[in-house]
Amino acid sequence: MSDQHTPAPSTPAAPAPLGATTPARETSKPAKSKGLSIFNRVALTLIVVLLALTIGLFAGAAQRNKATERMRDEIETVRDQTEQVAAASIAPAWCEKVTAANADGMKDIYQEYNHASQQVKDAIDKQCATRVDIARMVSSQQADAAFDTSNSTCAIAASGTSIHCSVDVKPASDGIKSQLAKFSSTTVTLEMWFDDGPLSITFNPKHKIDNVATATLDSSGSGTVEFDADYDPSWGQKYGIGVVSFFPNE
Repeated sequence: MSDQHTPAPSTPAAPAPLGATTPARETSKPAKSKGLSIFNRVALTLIVVLLALTIGLFAGAAQRNKATERMRDEIETVRDQTEQVAAASIAPAWCEKVTAANADGMKDIYQEYNHASQQVKDAIDKQCATRVDIARMVSSQQADAAFDTSNSTCAIAASGTSIHCSVDVKPASDGIKSQLAKFSSTTVTLEMWFDDGPLSITFNPKHKIDNVATATLDSSGSGTVEFDADYDPSWGQKYGIGVVSFFPNE
């Protein structure tokens, strides 16, 4: 007989007790990624780029604004300097106009100053402030109303063809006197008129001598003026004397 091995009887597994649950096999799960997904990385990159661009735009705009303001300031400075140079050249010409010879046209001369730009006014004030005061006063005061010449005497010469007069000139008010006190003296020009009656003297005299005499008054605006003038009996026996123009001196 051949040798045969008889298999050993297998030991049956012990049956699980009733009510017990057989433990399930654990299913292995893939490990979670610890980094950002590709989408998140791209989004984050775009946000960073946009933020950088935004900051750059704001910075560029700020620089452009500063550059614009700087250019505006430079233009303004150049314009001011140009106006100041122009004003400095205008001032001497205006100051030279303020003289006794131009007393009759002083109103127009002062208006040139009054309507000038501030730069021109500043330049004139700097160069000849006293003449500005002179022009202002002369242009704002009527000469015949600013001075009192009521006290006067005149005598006809023996020849009958000339007349000698003496007239006291003084300010017509304390206000005029205080204004004239700012100046060293005042030059006045007198006129004289003749008629037969006092009523027609002021309005339409028979004869008038426009610049019968010129005199210099003291700082109070007062003084006595004597002069000789031609005379014709046909002009009338009545006369009047007044100030036709005045000019305060520096």
